[in-house]
Amino acid sequence: MATANVDAGAVMSGLTLTFTLTRTYRARMWLGTRLILFAGLVLGTSMVVVEVGEALDEA
Repeated sequence: MATANVDAGAVMSGLTLTFTLTRTYRARMWLGTRLILFAGLVLGTSMVVVEVGEALDEA
């Protein structure tokens, strides 16, 4: 679970920085969509890793 929290924090800080540096609304929407999808991928992967780790510990 710790990895998911760290990844979420890194993604959110990257998202904030990207929006600060991006000027146009269209570019913000495009980047925002991509970053949200990437954040979901990172968090999903982290959750799977945690679940597999817990399953291996129980085995």
